[in-house]
Formats: sequence, structure tokens, C-alpha cells
Amino acid sequence: IHGDVDVQADGSAYFEVPANSPIYFQALDKDNRAINTMRTWATLMPGETMSCVGCHDNQHAAPANTARSMAFTQGIKKLKPFYGKPRGFSYLREIQPILDAKCVQCHDGKQSMSLKSTPHSHRPEKRLWAESYLNLLQVDPAHKGAMQANPDGKYIKWLGSQSPPTPQPAYLRGAANSPLIKLLENGHYKVRMTREEMDKISAWIDLYVPYSGTYPEAGDWTDAEKKKYAHYQAKRDYMREYDRMSRQAMLDSQGINKRVPEIRESEYFDFCNRYAPDSVQQYQAMLDRYQEELDKKVMP
Repeated sequence: IHGDVDVQADGSAYFEVPANSPIYFQALDKDNRAINTMRTWATLMPGETMSCVGCHDNQHAAPANTARSMAFTQGIKKLKPFYGKPRGFSYLREIQPILDAKCVQCHDGKQSMSLKSTPHSHRPEKRLWAESYLNLLQVDPAHKGAMQANPDGKYIKWLGSQSPPTPQPAYLRGAANSPLIKLLENGHYKVRMTREEMDKISAWIDLYVPYSGTYPEAGDWTDAEKKKYAHYQAKRDYMREYDRMSRQAMLDSQGINKRVPEIRESEYFDFCNRYAPDSVQQYQAMLDRYQEELDKKVMP
């Protein structure tokens, strides 16, 4: 989650998002639950400006020439962080600690449905699934093929991958329409969730119940598979940094005093260092040589 921004009374919002990153939009209500979701993403280049006209207008007419929106007159806003820095949403790091603190004392698999983090390996996905995740989504861990969850389940309702592609009415699925949220709001056996805990559980449902915050997380992989993935991830990091260095050199050559931020996801970087250190060193050496070449070209 990159963050949130307020919507003005006229329905407008004006904000800055990270470049070269897929951005996925959701309209949230006062309880931070999704009213509706834009089910395609946008990716902006550095310095690019995007507005929601064109796609949402008649293709045979130009947008109406109206007064400037309230958000535009107030200036561009920074995204407000969602309980920490931007990150991939991880069930194991965001949701399971809440269940451990508030739920597993009773939901231990003996008295009632287990909400424990006990891992279950499922080879078709090569993933270690938490018992709580499987139970909340009503998944049978003994199923031989790819795991199937019910998007219109007993506890959670979300838009599945096979849902109709046409625009959906407000609150059709998601946290606001999930029995689990209503159960927690009513104080299930006097369990009280904090606002942060409810926001995180709601976000998890509204993001369509993600499990891993990074691709390798909870992977049931062999050492060879980990090494292979780490090698290619190190290569992706190299290409991204190469692009950043090139753009920085272009700005420097034109005397533009602006820094292009470095984007290095620490979790992936740590994974690569652990399982493919030779690849990391190889690509870092290539970046060092490229930086030397750039310094020679940029220096007066």
C-alpha cells in the first residue's frame, strides 16, 4: 500500500504517486473500507501528469470546460502512509499477529476453528499457507489441484479473479460487506480491535485477500529454486538501478538540481544477498563501471 489521500467535497483529489510503479485505486469510506475499486492499474513515468478524463467521458466529446476542482486549487498532496512505509501487503506480517494477539487463545483448532499460523505445504503453488488463512477462506488443504477459495464465503466476501469485468455497484464485495468485519465490530466474545487492527483487516479483504507481501515470502522452494529466483531478481534490481542512474546523469548534464530517488526493496535485496550473493556482486560491479563512465561524461 502506497498510502491514502483525502477526497474533496466535489469528489476531486490531486496527489503525487511513485513513478514506474503500478498504482491501483480504491475509493474508501469514513471507516477506511472500499466503496469500489478500479480493477486496472496505472503506471506513470517520472514527471508525468495523469487525470481521470477520457476513459470516463464520452469518446465522441471533449471534457466539459468547468471551474477548477477543489483539490486542484489546494495544490498537490503527498500520500499519507498506511501504518508505515509503502510495502507489499503480507498476511503473515499484517494479519496473523492480530490473530495471535486477539484470537488464537480460543481459536486453537480444539475448541473452535483454528486461526493459528501453522504452515501447510501445498506443492502445486510451492507455498506454505497459514492454517488461519486457509480456514478464513474456507480452503481444503488436502485438495490435490490448485487451491480454490470461495469469494462469497461464510466469513469473507471479495471479488474473485473470475468475477464479471463490468463495473460493479458500490459495496458489492469487500470488507464493508464481509461477515467477519461485522462480527468483530459487534465485539465477538468481548474481543475489541483497535482502529489500526480493523484498518489492516479491512485492507486485507479489500485488496482481495493477498497472502505474500513479496514473491518469495512463505515459498516452499528448494535451494536451487531460491538461487534461481534470487539471480533473476538481482538482475531486475540491476536494470532498475541502471535506468535510475541514466536519468540522474541526464539531469546532471543539463544542470538540473534534482535527485532521482533510489528504489531498492530491502526484502528482495536481502533475499538475493542470501541465496545469490555472486549475482549481486556481479551486477554491482557492472553498476560501478557504468557509474565511472557516467562521471567521465557528465564532468565538465
